[in-house]
Amino acid sequence: MEKGFLHQQKGLQAYSDKNFSLAEKELNTAISLGFVSPGAVRKLATLYRKQKEYNKEVKLLELAIVEIPKSKEFHKTDLSYFRDRLLKARKLLKI
Repeated sequence: MEKGFLHQQKGLQAYSDKNFSLAEKELNTAISLGFVSPGAVRKLATLYRKQKEYNKEVKLLELAIVEIPKSKEFHKTDLSYFRDRLLKARKLLKI
């Protein structure tokens, strides 16, 4: 989990620096290590939407809806936000 946090921090910094390819790589690494946080999911979902990678966005949001409630950082507003965003992403994907 600690490694996941470090990758998330690198990914969020890369996002702030507008290095979106590195941000995507680091945030995905954090998630693959089990560190699924609301902030990282929001940034990564935004990247996927901008890149019109709706399949990736849908999969990420589905994962977030399952994993985020297990997190210490969980807030009901996060879950509601991810559900709404998932509906929009599915419409864009047309599924």
